Amino acid sequence: MRKEITAKKDSILDTPEEAFQAIDQDSERAGGPWSPPAGDEDSIVRTMFDIPASEDGTVTVLLPRESIDELPSQALVRIESRADGHTYLGAVVEGPFAEPDGLRADSTPMVVTTVKGGL
Repeated sequence: MRKEITAKKDSILDTPEEAFQAIDQDSERAGGPWSPPAGDEDSIVRTMFDIPASEDGTVTVLLPRESIDELPSQALVRIESRADGHTYLGAVVEGPFAEPDGLRADSTPMVVTTVKGGL
């Protein structure tokens, strides 16, 4: 027998103001609003993670929607690697939309960590 559960409008509580204040305080303790690392102010994309077994020579990049027109198909891009200090030359071969396995490219974790703060 299936039981239906309904929520009354008054049974859903508002988030206490103290919770928002605690988040703001944590943010300030962590250094305040995010800003790009020195030298990255003019970059328009962030590279995605890759698995060690990858052998196809491709890299997925994410960029804000307002920058999509800046990288048309066949555009050449310079990828500066912090890990090894090398600069790589690449070409845009497809897109503008790609979805990594398990997470959509427009999911909150992908957008926030990659476009707004991923290194």
